Amino acid sequence: MNDNKKEEQEKLYLLEKLIRLEATTINLEKDLVDLKAKFLDYVTKHEFTPVKLVVFGLVGTILTSALVLIITRLLVPISTVIAV
Repeated sequence: MNDNKKEEQEKLYLLEKLIRLEATTINLEKDLVDLKAKFLDYVTKHEFTPVKLVVFGLVGTILTSALVLIITRLLVPISTVIAV
């Protein structure tokens, strides 16, 4: 009789573990579906490269012109620029 109780307890324990495993699997499947939906919103590297090149070009041009302006102001006194 004691063996029957142990067997039943072991079966219940295994059944509970199986139920928890099933619940975990369902949660993982839901998370996977959510991740797949989120990945549709991202831009691929291939699509982003032209945008990056344009932005880097504009920023480089702006910074170069600012640097030229600063160097010009340091090398050429303001009074000579105004006198011309």
